[in-house]
Amino acid sequence: MGNAVQRNRAKRRIREVIRPRISEIQSGWDLIFLARTPLKNASYSELQTAIDQLIKRAGISKEQNVN
Repeated sequence: MGNAVQRNRAKRRIREVIRPRISEIQSGWDLIFLARTPLKNASYSELQTAIDQLIKRAGISKEQNVN
């Protein structure tokens, strides 16, 4: 598989994981995801878990800032 094919596949997979979570992220944030080599072999559920953890670690979840 060519490099462009791999890049585009990684972008599509990340977008699909983020799409249902957009409403859970505080407004006013721009997110940048860097797809590293292990993404090629990660399952969809592993990718979901990793992105959920990143959102929590960044502290940008709407649930985290409810007072």
